[in-house]
Amino acid sequence: MTAWLDAAMAHAVMHDSEHLLTVFSLEIKVSFYEKVGPGEGRVEGRVIKRGKRNAFLEAALYNPEGKLAAAASSTGILASL
Repeated sequence: MTAWLDAAMAHAVMHDSEHLLTVFSLEIKVSFYEKVGPGEGRVEGRVIKRGKRNAFLEAALYNPEGKLAAAASSTGILASL
């Protein structure tokens, strides 16, 4: 689940930078609220703030019933794609 959240945050940076940048996580914090088994789910990543060298990010993972299952926040260093 952590990897899924981390990937969503990286994709948010790529989208926000028009596919010019990616991000490498320096720190990630995950809170788990509901269990998620095999099957479908949905994850949303967003850029909170993007500077010249670093970014602050958040992501949320929802289980198949639409309940918030996990949330993450991350600080990352930006890199060119």
